[in-house]
Amino acid sequence: MKAVAKEERRVAYPLVLIFVLLVAGIVTVGCLYYRNYERRFHAEAGRQLSAIAELKVGELAQYRKERMEDAAIFFNNAAFSGLVRRLLEHPEDDEAQQQIQEWDRQMHGDRSV
Repeated sequence: MKAVAKEERRVAYPLVLIFVLLVAGIVTVGCLYYRNYERRFHAEAGRQLSAIAELKVGELAQYRKERMEDAAIFFNNAAFSGLVRRLLEHPEDDEAQQQIQEWDRQMHGDRSV
């Protein structure tokens, strides 16, 4: 009976060893795959954020350019400057205020929603 138990143990050791090696291999491959996936994921997220940032910078530069062009139009316009001066000197002047608002509507369209 003891001989049979020893024989079974001798057969079980290689099987257990093979099982442990397979488990270790599977865990190692899984960890390596996960690290590679994580690295690629972070790189792609970084590329996407960089692309978004570049688009936003472009939009802000375009917005600033448009506002500077608007300012140049108003700054170099003697009629508009006169209206603004008139309104600043007489804040109660409703006609000047309405004319300035009309200039703004013509420049940018009606923005009231």
